[in-house]
Amino acid sequence: MPSLRLTKLEFASLLSYIPREGGGDLGDQSRDMMRILKDGHLIGSPPVPLSDLMVSVIKSGVPEVAYIASMLSPAAVLVPVPKSSLFKEGSLWVPDQIAISFVRSRLGGRSAHLLARTRAIAKAATSVSSGRPRPTALDHLQTLSVQTELRLPLEIVLVDDCCDDRLNPSRLRQQAARVVPVHPD
Repeated sequence: MPSLRLTKLEFASLLSYIPREGGGDLGDQSRDMMRILKDGHLIGSPPVPLSDLMVSVIKSGVPEVAYIASMLSPAAVLVPVPKSSLFKEGSLWVPDQIAISFVRSRLGGRSAHLLARTRAIAKAATSVSSGRPRPTALDHLQTLSVQTELRLPLEIVLVDDCCDDRLNPSRLRQQAARVVPVHPD
């Protein structure tokens, strides 16, 4: 069986937003798009989920998203990143919805729930305004478990919904490190 090692970790974002009031019209628009995505609202005519429009933008070939398109392939296993809360059957899980849209449009080979939240943690985007400390990368690492699979994925892409302007890449590294060691040499 081939070895699966974390040889590189790349990051790209199609959607980011300014979590606090401010930022002018662009800040307001970024928060509106974040709410549309996170609330599962349909947009456009005919109405479709924002995740389907994201697929259209990525597949359009516009230079601004070429890097994102280069990270997605038919061989990639798309792993939705868990919410800060515990999963509830039937609830909206936006990264899962995005991964499913990507696979349906051949921007990934399949979607797999390889990460699960074992204990709820504070939501990072609202921690500062509520006076709670923002969760650290270690908090995320300690509250995630890895689900094993029989098929060894050679290419893994973590899928999250949108990042704020305070993105902490160490959180992504911690999540990636949790997925990769599941398949030892």
